[in-house]
Amino acid sequence: MIVDLLDQTRLPLQDCDVCILGAGPAGITLALTLARLRPDWQIVLAEGGGESLPTPDENDSYRPAGDDPGVYPVGATRLRFLGGTSNHWGGWSRPMDPDIFEPRDWLGNGGWPIAHAELARHYDHAATWCEIGSNDYDADTHLEPWRDALLDVSGSSLLCHKLFRFSPPTRFGVRYRPDLQDASNVQCWLNATAVGLGMRGDRIHEAELANRTGLRARLKARHFVVAMGGIENARFLLAAAAGGAPSDSGLASPALGRYFADHLGFAPALVLLPARLEYGRRSHESGPVMPILSLKPEAQRELELGNFAITPVAHADDQLIPHRYGRNEALGLRGDDCWWYRMQVVLEPQPDPDSRISLSGERDALGVPRLRIDWHMLDSDRERGDRLLQALASEWGSRRTGRVRLMPPELAFERSPTFVAHHMGATRMGADAEGSVVNGDCRVHGIENLHVAGSSVFPSYGFSNPTLTIVALALRLGEQLSGRSGTGTA
Repeated sequence: MIVDLLDQTRLPLQDCDVCILGAGPAGITLALTLARLRPDWQIVLAEGGGESLPTPDENDSYRPAGDDPGVYPVGATRLRFLGGTSNHWGGWSRPMDPDIFEPRDWLGNGGWPIAHAELARHYDHAATWCEIGSNDYDADTHLEPWRDALLDVSGSSLLCHKLFRFSPPTRFGVRYRPDLQDASNVQCWLNATAVGLGMRGDRIHEAELANRTGLRARLKARHFVVAMGGIENARFLLAAAAGGAPSDSGLASPALGRYFADHLGFAPALVLLPARLEYGRRSHESGPVMPILSLKPEAQRELELGNFAITPVAHADDQLIPHRYGRNEALGLRGDDCWWYRMQVVLEPQPDPDSRISLSGERDALGVPRLRIDWHMLDSDRERGDRLLQALASEWGSRRTGRVRLMPPELAFERSPTFVAHHMGATRMGADAEGSVVNGDCRVHGIENLHVAGSSVFPSYGFSNPTLTIVALALRLGEQLSGRSGTGTA
């Protein structure tokens, strides 16, 4: 059932089994999974917005504090209505690579407290939820028909090919609205913004909800899940913790709000490579795919680099000079036709405790403190980007494959990279409350019945778009909360 609280003077329920705050991909997936695994439970899914694109006034909650320098464009990257930011998702999908879950000391990263294998089955089901034709990402198999249009990496110690797949993209609020409407044990409340939590010892006993008509009410539940988005999760928990929290809990963790990250997009170089390379989206019997170049795990370890996605894009400049240059074997190439390509790079950032979300003294119309975001790129990220270029130049030169037009790293990896709007890390998972907010089960340390769902729990970031992993984690959380195994398949 779907209920708009703008039309209500009181809550339709006073208590439930599970209260999920936020109806984006994580919240919708979790609510419907729990509904199918536990038909004996009553689930409330509370969404702060309505069913259509919010007006500026309705989206005002995302406006930063007046003294925020405005480096990070929060309002342009968040959507406050049913389906959340899946409403402007481009559909790019791939699982996190297995090495992202492992400790990588050179990135200041202790790894995830769960293994990649624990998500493997859930990735299969997440592909179904995201309407992706397959969860098979074996690049060697799927790219064979286009091998002549891809760079030859067969003898490379540095590079390999990887695949992206594509959701249609799935707009979770549209696609799963009928399921939410028809589920007898789910109430989806619209225009029901969570503004606070009531704590008793090591448990949450109620959530406070409000909307623009003046409704303020409290809902009791046995379990609470914060699934409000990669930025709003941290903001809400910081505000909740300001009212008091156990000192040894994740709500009092020094990590809460810290380690905020986004993937970093650059076009740092022009490269001379064999002609007619094509790294665009392709039709495949299992659904559309797109090849990219990436680093082998062993190369990452040896060179102490993060993960990268690299896409050569044919450059529009006159091709005659590189065409002739490449055919001249005396200049060190193989004697093939060559083109200039712009090298597009998505860089995995290093977890940085000083990139953070914090609260200001200003409050929005519902009384929640406005946020500040102190986000920046580390010099070490720029330096790793430069070492990537140096490694590519060395390998391509030694293999007579191509040339890289190098620039100083401060120019190649500028201080204002492209925002990719993948909000991660500000309620990260880990072993204890000293360095993280939630444990490997996404439960807030020291709080028995409070969980967090979404990309804010990622302790490291890879380069993959986060939606598929968000859905896989929500499916896993559904099994954990319900105590039952099953897919909750859409």
